[in-house]
Amino acid sequence: SLVFGINEALMDNAMAAGQAPFAAFIVFFVALNIIVFWLSMRMVILLPAIAVGASGARVANAFADTKGYDLRLLAIFFLAFLPILVLAIPVTIALGNGMTTHRAGALAASDIGFAVSGTVVEALGVVIASHIYLAIGRRIRG
Repeated sequence: SLVFGINEALMDNAMAAGQAPFAAFIVFFVALNIIVFWLSMRMVILLPAIAVGASGARVANAFADTKGYDLRLLAIFFLAFLPILVLAIPVTIALGNGMTTHRAGALAASDIGFAVSGTVVEALGVVIASHIYLAIGRRIRG
């Protein structure tokens, strides 16, 4: 596939330049994540459009409707998820010692925390996508 071909080319070039293949893999992995994130941002309005039965709910229309909004969409998601990240970092650090010693209480707390935060993150993502869909719809209709 194209993805593996790109990875192979990066590793070949890294080895030819005397760099470790692992470094090329890290560059590839970061670049791939950036591309996937960018595609996700551009298609964020597709699922709400499908959910309401919009006649133009297609990938091409999602890209066209979000054109020029890349940084705005990134900022919206970043600011919405920032409080969750701010809370998750100290909790992860606090549970870190418990995770390495395999204490049952720490593992249970971690599992519950992941379940709760995962639910919050998913719900927040749906709310954000729906509001972006509505805002772009209002802009298009005038």
